[in-house]
Amino acid sequence: PQNLPRLFPRRCSRCLEPLGRSEPIQKVLERIFHERCLRCELCSRRLRSGDQFVLRGHQLLCRGHCRRHLGNLGGASPEPEGSARSEDEEGAPLQSQSQSQSQGKDPKRSKRPRTILSSQQRRAFKASFEVSSKPCRKVPGMGG
Repeated sequence: PQNLPRLFPRRCSRCLEPLGRSEPIQKVLERIFHERCLRCELCSRRLRSGDQFVLRGHQLLCRGHCRRHLGNLGGASPEPEGSARSEDEEGAPLQSQSQSQSQGKDPKRSKRPRTILSSQQRRAFKASFEVSSKPCRKVPGMGG
């Protein structure tokens, strides 16, 4: 059991190379990336902690390219496989770098970000909703 990490090291979800113990990494959803590999597939812009992006399979798209790419599909397009903010190694979401921009008076930016629930959170939410259509705020299993 102690040799497993050496025999089967964790690998970057993009380049599939082993992750070194001293290398900076980023966790996104349940995937791990070298910090250098966390880049937009189309423009190669490095995605930093707090940036919003879309993860489709192994393809990462920055917010700008995501909007253009999904907008070009036209009409009702399927939902992206994963939409997330990048997270630090401990998995705590970091503040968006563009947060101060979103406080402007642009009416297009007045909507709050979409809440994304894990499968476990979704099941807990549905179960509590079946008991009462107005569940209390502190639903078991829904804690961040």
